[in-house]
Amino acid sequence: MTEKSESSGGRGKLILWIAIVAIVVILVYVFVLGPGGLLAGEGSPVEERGFQRDSFEIVLRPADLDISYTIQNDFRVSNDDVIRRMTAVEGKKYILETGRVDGWDLYMEKTNNTKIGPSGYRSKVELFETNDGASKAFDRDWFWVSIDPDNDPDYISEKSCDIGDECLFIIYDKVIPGSGIANVEYNIGFRYRNVLVQVFVKGADFETKEDDALDAAQLILDSLKEIE
Repeated sequence: MTEKSESSGGRGKLILWIAIVAIVVILVYVFVLGPGGLLAGEGSPVEERGFQRDSFEIVLRPADLDISYTIQNDFRVSNDDVIRRMTAVEGKKYILETGRVDGWDLYMEKTNNTKIGPSGYRSKVELFETNDGASKAFDRDWFWVSIDPDNDPDYISEKSCDIGDECLFIIYDKVIPGSGIANVEYNIGFRYRNVLVQVFVKGADFETKEDDALDAAQLILDSLKEIE
């Protein structure tokens, strides 16, 4: 009985020491070595504090606006979708060079045309593996406004908006033939960390203002900051 008791006691002490060592290792990682630990320092990768996979669903929705809008399109834009929309070569190059992960696209139109406000809102969000990848996607080599010859804007500025880490403000101004009504489209593209956002706001110029686009973009930025 004594030998068995001593043997059982030895095993118990060994299990206890293993548990203590495991706890110590975990605490050292969390408080010293891991992200935000004492040794992580200011030079630790920003990407470790970036957004995760579900962030790409942060788009503008009817509940975010003052008047009623109805969703017309609401869908995920996977990497396969990007390759299908671009040429296979260009799509694959874009994904490999930028580290694109996923995306979302939502378009909605004004429910009641007697209400004053833009006729439509569209918002697109793309998630990338790193901040640098998102910045590359925002670069003139890849961003849609720079590579689409059929969409030459009337105005483009990097100084008209200060939303996020990088921002472009783009305006299209067109007159509907035979109506005398000028339609305007305000587009804002901005990057915040490893997320690229595009907001498109369109409608008659007398009821569609720059602030409609700026406010919509700011709402998405605020939503992104809430989930950091």
